[in-house]
Parts: sequence; C-alpha cells; structure tokens
Amino acid sequence: MPGYNSNHRSNNRPNRNNDTNRNNGKNNYKQDKSKLAILPYEDLTSDNYVVLAEKVINHLTENRPGNNTYLLTTSQIRNLLSLNSEIYNTVINSGSTKLEGTIISKLMYLKVRMVYESGRQDKVGLFIKNSHLIEHLDEVCEARNKGKYLIFARYMEALVAYRKFKGGQDD
Repeated sequence: MPGYNSNHRSNNRPNRNNDTNRNNGKNNYKQDKSKLAILPYEDLTSDNYVVLAEKVINHLTENRPGNNTYLLTTSQIRNLLSLNSEIYNTVINSGSTKLEGTIISKLMYLKVRMVYESGRQDKVGLFIKNSHLIEHLDEVCEARNKGKYLIFARYMEALVAYRKFKGGQDD
C-alpha cells in the first residue's frame, strides 16, 4: 500500500519488549526453573516412600520462604492422583498378586498422561522429574507386582499430603 509505513508504532502503546511491563517485576518461573537441580533417583520401598515424598516437596519449596514457585497447585497434583485412583481400585479388588495385562495397559496410559502434562506445564514436569514418578511407574510395569504398585500408589498419596501440608498455591 502506498504511504503505509509498517514500522509505524503508536506512541500511546507500551513497549511490549520491556520485561517489567509483562511480569511487573515478579519472579518468572520459566526463567528460574533451570536453577533447581533434580533430586537423585532412589528405589521406592515400603520403608522409604513417605520420606521420599517429603524430600521431593521440601526440595521444591526449600530456600524459597513464602515463594512456592516450583510447587504445583492443588488441582495440578490432584489431577495426577485422580488418574491413578481407578487403577488403584481395580488392583485392590483383584485377587491376584500379579498385575494383569489390562492393568498394565492402564498404567502405560497413566505414564502417557504424565508425560503429556509434563510437557504442557513446566511445574508438573519439574514435579514429575523430581519425584521420579515415571521411573517408578516403569518399575511397577516391569515387575507386574501388586505390592510394588501399592507402594507406588501410596507414594503418590504421600506427595499430595506433603504438598498440602507445605502450603503451596491453591486455585
């Protein structure tokens, strides 16, 4: 178009390239996430799942008093737990000590959902990496052992409990 200047910018609009206009000086999670180291993997047992859950939540909140930047909201963590609830009920009601093919396929779907949510929301990804939920789930599927699955389910519940205990952001 003749006379049209594509570089024209209204002086009334704020400069969108200025970071202080975007986040008002608040700590931006996406810029800060690389500063948090991932906890080392530890085997999940009936003796340590509570301690490991507490360690994960403490790691996501320590050295940040009043700032739970890395902690999931109640909805985010309960969504992960609810995915596991149906599987848990099926396993509890089964008479077998081995996990059957249908349960394994549901556990694989749970893994896919965790991977999806990790990619979709950075906080969820950081939570899943630090809690090693996917690695623990893989071990359950390999072992096909009902007892190992029940420890995994209790670990997920312990993560929710400690997250609630520590406070974190509610929505």
